[in-house]
Amino acid sequence: DSDGDGFGDGLEVSEDSDPNDPASYPTRTLAINNTVNGTISGGGAYRLGSPATLEASAALGYLFTGWGGDASGTENPLSLVMDANRTVGAAFARDQLDPDGDGLTNHEELVIHGTDPNNADTDGDRVKDNVELADETNPNDPNDFNPFSVGLLAYYPFNGNADDASGNGHDGTVTGATLAPDRHGDANRAYRFDGSADYIDATDTGFPAGSAARSISVWVKTDGARGAVIDHLVNYGSVGDNQAFGLWHSNATVGVYISANDLLVGEPITPGEWEQWVVTFENGRADVYRNGQQLISEEMPVATVLNRLRIGSAPHDERVIATDFTGDLDDIRIYDRAL
Repeated sequence: DSDGDGFGDGLEVSEDSDPNDPASYPTRTLAINNTVNGTISGGGAYRLGSPATLEASAALGYLFTGWGGDASGTENPLSLVMDANRTVGAAFARDQLDPDGDGLTNHEELVIHGTDPNNADTDGDRVKDNVELADETNPNDPNDFNPFSVGLLAYYPFNGNADDASGNGHDGTVTGATLAPDRHGDANRAYRFDGSADYIDATDTGFPAGSAARSISVWVKTDGARGAVIDHLVNYGSVGDNQAFGLWHSNATVGVYISANDLLVGEPITPGEWEQWVVTFENGRADVYRNGQQLISEEMPVATVLNRLRIGSAPHDERVIATDFTGDLDDIRIYDRAL
């Protein structure tokens, strides 16, 4: 090793390096394959037998998923011994995580929409990003939103299923109810309840409890209540005194249900016709509207205790068959504010 570079003269000669120059020594090349949706650093020429460090960096909205070529596994950064020429590639995939729970993946938020993947309401207008996109408003503009989406906790358009379109995860589990035409005549856009063990259950986690403000809106077409009993449209909470909140109807009246001290509206639902019924509650007072017209405004001792959301029957743990609804329901919305 005439030049003291750690390589024998014979090896240097065979490698075409100068055995008399310590700056000339055998090398191996680490080549980087072309990559898509990310980059790799660490390529170049290295002293024979020396370590090389590779690092893969994913593009915005993508994740590194593994090495290719003359490297394998997912360790990143990755150390290689350069005892041979090597060619290395890397794979990157769309980031499908959804840390803010708004139903949009990191890739969709960062690459497509330019929204914050760690904030479900990027512009702070109280409408989730995914709801704004469905409303065709700008999730990056606090002045551009659908006012009917502000404070929306759950939304059931019943477009072929009982999923919660608000993005808050209150998807419904359907028992017995069947898809039916909605008020526009579009097939499979509402649910039909036959009054015999048909209902839809969902969690009411995050719904207004105690005496907090809230609203429920529902489109209903009833076949008429089944005699002396009351048929429940939509309600949530528990069944202790004043611990629930929702709407029921009989052939004589609609009622605001709180599981005691219910408010009787004094007006029935018209059988065979689609009607919108809305109940709001704020500052101890409930207001009820039919097709946009206020029917009543009275104080109520609401003290809701969360338990479940039930559509088409009362929310008891042991279901009360006598409260099963007969007819069609659609476009149910639940808010954390008085509309």
